[in-house]
Amino acid sequence: MILTNKSKISILISSSLILSLLILYYVNEFSRPFYDEEKLEDMWYSQEFNPQSKKIFLVGSSHVASINGTHIQEKLISQNKNYELYNLAKGVDFIEKRIPKLQNLIEADPELVVIGIRYMDFGSYRPWYEGSDLSLITKLQNQFFLENTVKTELESILHVDLNNFNNPKLTTFQIFSWAYSGKIPEPSLDSKTPFAQLWNENQLDEIYNMTSTEDFPNKNRKWPGNPHKFESNGIGVQSLKYIVENLRRENIDVLIYTTPHHKVFRDTIPIDDQLNFIKILKEIEKQYDVDVILLHDKYDDLDIWVSPDHIAKNPQAIIHSKDLAKIILEALNS
Repeated sequence: MILTNKSKISILISSSLILSLLILYYVNEFSRPFYDEEKLEDMWYSQEFNPQSKKIFLVGSSHVASINGTHIQEKLISQNKNYELYNLAKGVDFIEKRIPKLQNLIEADPELVVIGIRYMDFGSYRPWYEGSDLSLITKLQNQFFLENTVKTELESILHVDLNNFNNPKLTTFQIFSWAYSGKIPEPSLDSKTPFAQLWNENQLDEIYNMTSTEDFPNKNRKWPGNPHKFESNGIGVQSLKYIVENLRRENIDVLIYTTPHHKVFRDTIPIDDQLNFIKILKEIEKQYDVDVILLHDKYDDLDIWVSPDHIAKNPQAIIHSKDLAKIILEALNS
């Protein structure tokens, strides 16, 4: 039987559709344990913690992820402090994205929450949210609730994990990588850095390998001040106040520290914004009776940086973790 061009096209389209559906199924099933960030957070927060151990949570973005939690834990033990330290940092995190899980964090009952704040947290750059008024917190909560509700319903109907398709190209590359290596990442509730495992290996390498300060001009990330201006009453500032207020209401101690940024980076920030950044944090310190420690302008003379706004997650950069360990111990002794 001789196939017509029309038949060949129909067979080709049908084959492509079947292949696409098979790939969709494979992507969904194979990468489910790695990419479902929301479900992993729910699982982690709902676990049974050791009731005999007090907990300290570190919260922040990749700047906080570079902290060596093992070193801090060892310092706590050496000072007879019966605390378990958990680094809950997540890459590409903004302070307001912690609000949907704030109640989970509170119910986990930490003694101390250490929040790393960077300049960008107070900037207006928000790819997922636009607007500026006094009801931002409510709007943000409603937005996350609506997005998660719709997402959950779609996943239930389609039996597909939509998190896998936030970045289809990355997901596909990683699946081939896992298939080739035979290693499939599994979420671990025992990890002291539970959410860092959501990063891919390239991102981990990126925050590990140090860069000479001489190369900074080629790696500097410009402050998003133009056109993303600093907002003294924007979503970042309001979210930080909201989180601190709710933690303090539950008698949870809070320590805020500014994450280190090299002078090359700070010089791209308008001086008024730099001063306002400190002013806002000092106001929060006074209003909510919390300690604010300034580390944003430290370590300029040390080659411990990945980029002008990130210290390396590297044993040679341990001074950052040593300083934070001292700060935490001082807070526990006060």
